[in-house]
Amino acid sequence: MSERLSAAIIGATGLVGRGIARALHRAGWAVTAIGRDEQKLAALREELDGQATTVLGSVADDSAASRTAAQVAKTSPSFDAVITTVNRSFASQPAFEMTSETLAACFQDNVVTHHSAARAFIPLVAKSGRYMSIGGGMADFIVPGTVGASVCQGAQRNLFRHLALEGEERGVSVVELMLYSFIVDPADEEDADPRGIRADEVGAHVLAVLERPDEFQGPILTLKSRKQVGMAERV
Repeated sequence: MSERLSAAIIGATGLVGRGIARALHRAGWAVTAIGRDEQKLAALREELDGQATTVLGSVADDSAASRTAAQVAKTSPSFDAVITTVNRSFASQPAFEMTSETLAACFQDNVVTHHSAARAFIPLVAKSGRYMSIGGGMADFIVPGTVGASVCQGAQRNLFRHLALEGEERGVSVVELMLYSFIVDPADEEDADPRGIRADEVGAHVLAVLERPDEFQGPILTLKSRKQVGMAERV
């Protein structure tokens, strides 16, 4: 019997992280869930039939990410995949009203954290494995009042283009999956917009990206609609 594939999910207790954890667990993957809230991690472990490994930690900066990666490495020396889902919410604000401090904080939370996570966790990805980040699609279009999201998601996309190029030298495939939709929580299904991508559909798509890498060549992948789940489209 072959060994189970393994994945570490950073930000596993968030809406998207939980959807990914459920999908990988159902597909038989060994899941290591990483998050900052001990109670939420315990609830996720219970949801996954008590089979997930949980690690309390953060990737807020280089020091935190290094400490967390060291803790995770004690549970497993390497993983077939590491998925990072740590994007923070953006406050709606016109560009001329946004202060430099607000924009810098936005950049820290949505770009720098991904850089810190990648530096700390890509060494834990097995050769021929995949490091994957979840981002947003507002790098490609402008909505009034969302300058923070557009700027940070554009920067994040180009960050992962560089990481993908350098990851090739390490034998690791690095990709970013950009989500072009508000993600629907299962708890909100009754009143949800039928066009919104569901959290478990994100999980199903991530599973396809990991298990069929030849079909999902990066560095930048997109998920734009429910109809596209499990099918490749890239930018």
